[in-house]
Amino acid sequence: AVVSTQSTGGPSSAIKPKGTEVVDKSKELNNFWVPNLQGHAVEESIKRPDTKTYCPITAKQLKLKDLISVKFTPMPQDVQGTSTICQEVRYMCAVTHDALSNGSTCVVLRPSGNVITLDCYEKLVKGDMVEPLTGVKLKEKDVIILKRGSTGYAGAKNTGEDLVAKKKGAVLMAN
Repeated sequence: AVVSTQSTGGPSSAIKPKGTEVVDKSKELNNFWVPNLQGHAVEESIKRPDTKTYCPITAKQLKLKDLISVKFTPMPQDVQGTSTICQEVRYMCAVTHDALSNGSTCVVLRPSGNVITLDCYEKLVKGDMVEPLTGVKLKEKDVIILKRGSTGYAGAKNTGEDLVAKKKGAVLMAN
């Protein structure tokens, strides 16, 4: 037997055999722009982020007592009223007064927190292991070599390290 439905003007208003149901096909279509209609979208719970701060080198949890204050020696101002941000060279070695830049490798002396150049450390400090400014005896663990960063996105060409993604996500994957 054939049953006639009233016409509403839509695509589902047709003569249908008895016992068949109208199935909404719009939810079965794959749609790139709507995440719920992609076909492979799966609901997943999001983990809470870790509230602890970790050392980027050792991956151990940082504690406040392990942190030291780093003291950069500012360059003397040439013109009165010029802020440090406007100067081309902002900081200098605490011992030799050489200008610090992105190209210079720096060392932090842990007891005082003073920043000096690696050349200054190797020529003046490393032999007798005494800090030149305070006279404090140093140990090897008191000398921290600072790693240079880069000035742009993926611009770490001269640091000797290759940039490698540690976490893969939608932005880092190409299909």
